[in-house]
Amino acid sequence: FGALRTRFANVGTVTASSLLFGLFHEVLIPGRLLVSTVLGVVLGWVRLRTNSVIPGIIMHATHNGLLLSIAHYRERIIASGWDLEEQQHLPGAWIAGAAIGIVLAGGLIVATTRAKDNQATLK
Repeated sequence: FGALRTRFANVGTVTASSLLFGLFHEVLIPGRLLVSTVLGVVLGWVRLRTNSVIPGIIMHATHNGLLLSIAHYRERIIASGWDLEEQQHLPGAWIAGAAIGIVLAGGLIVATTRAKDNQATLK
């Protein structure tokens, strides 16, 4: 991200780093390009807004931890009626919960970063 910022404006930096993030994850797990690129946009925006990699690291670790938890408790989830085998995507309630979490986290980031500190970052 830092190296890209020396060559591109903010939007270009976030876009390029997001695409690289998505491509890297596509190599690891084929079929994840779009989802990983969107996550890369969110993480790039967080990095740009906070001027720190720490919030993005926490978000990425939380995301991966949730995915690992779903995989670990797969049998219990299916037994409770959430038949993930039959679905192409996660249940709508899970996606809605994730969207609410993203909005809350974004609001927290905006609320806890000072505008004047970010003016230099956004130029």
